Amino acid sequence: LVGIEIESNAAITIGDASQAAYRNSFRHMFNAIWSKQSNTTVVNAKIARLSNHLNATNSGEGIVSEGGKQVSNPPYFYQLTVGGFGLNEAVTTDSTRIGIETRFTQRVYIYKNTIRNTRFYGIFIRANNAGTVQILNNGISNQTGYGFAMNTGIVVLDCYRAFVDISNNNLNQQNASVSTQIGTGIRVGNVLPGIVYLNISNNAQIRRYQTGIWLQNLDGKNAVFVNYNNIQFSKAKSDYTVLHRGIRLENCISVRVDHNLVQRLGANWLTTEQNFASNIRGISVENSPGSLVYQNDCKRVGDGITGFGSCPASTFACNDLWRCYNGFNFFNADIGDQVIDPNTAQPAPTGNVWTSSVNRDLTGAISPAVNLYESGGINEQMLSGSLLPSNDPQISPSASLCNTI
Repeated sequence: LVGIEIESNAAITIGDASQAAYRNSFRHMFNAIWSKQSNTTVVNAKIARLSNHLNATNSGEGIVSEGGKQVSNPPYFYQLTVGGFGLNEAVTTDSTRIGIETRFTQRVYIYKNTIRNTRFYGIFIRANNAGTVQILNNGISNQTGYGFAMNTGIVVLDCYRAFVDISNNNLNQQNASVSTQIGTGIRVGNVLPGIVYLNISNNAQIRRYQTGIWLQNLDGKNAVFVNYNNIQFSKAKSDYTVLHRGIRLENCISVRVDHNLVQRLGANWLTTEQNFASNIRGISVENSPGSLVYQNDCKRVGDGITGFGSCPASTFACNDLWRCYNGFNFFNADIGDQVIDPNTAQPAPTGNVWTSSVNRDLTGAISPAVNLYESGGINEQMLSGSLLPSNDPQISPSASLCNTI
């Protein structure tokens, strides 16, 4: 029960965008469009209420593209384009298991579509090695009144040496009655560590997920950027009984995280609410050396920025931590000295700003001990042996530091 099945086609377009009335409609089937080893474009379509049958291949998936494991297939690439920036080109999926999925498809372009009410993934990209993935200007939401929470809005897995751009999307779990608010807004990762050239930027809203952005096993080579994203948590403070993270770096190398806003909406923390506050972290850096975390805003989360395990040669600078329970919380983290001014190559205050931290501005344990330079007084309670005796010398702040790193 497939609406349209394509196989070994060098160039085919499904849909006519010349008029809105020409829209294709797919309903009550297992799979709407299945492209096999082809170059396929889909425009001006609505896909809704697909059946989910455990014994049917690709059951409940709106659009599926399946390439081949070889790098290329002359004379054409395996490619999928869904939607576009022109009039009437957008595609809508509603009430599916997965909105759009690709496997071994070398070029993937997903532009300006609406994906609603998916049970597992809005967009799922797998095994695009040395290819190109662009996921731009899409709206992914779980509507009010729909009884399920999305597992992941956008997931990209095992795309080694691929160029991946995930920008200007809006991901919103609108159904506030789903108290668990599970899943991840955007996840990019590899099973084994590897290089991905990645940009995640200007995503206007990533709301009501358990994790906003999750990167895993990426070797950034200074080419992984997470910036200008807006991540929001919005549920009752007493509902934070499992761990939530705004941005999570897990086993990554040389990732830049800058100019992001991570905030919990609602009332300020009370000193008695540590058990709940400890389950919501703004930016979590976990065994990720060479991380550059700077000029981010973390508001009303439990721990503004956390560090775990081996994160040497990392920099945490010029972040604004506003009414967090704790500003920084380090969990026996190896982070390296903080911070060297790139203009002078001399130690300088980090330029982090704490505003009304409920418990501590700086807490936890750093191992081995480091110099961590700050200007002015901060509310600090570090485990003994975390900071070197010279950690608070009289150093004048560098006015240009936050504009140069």
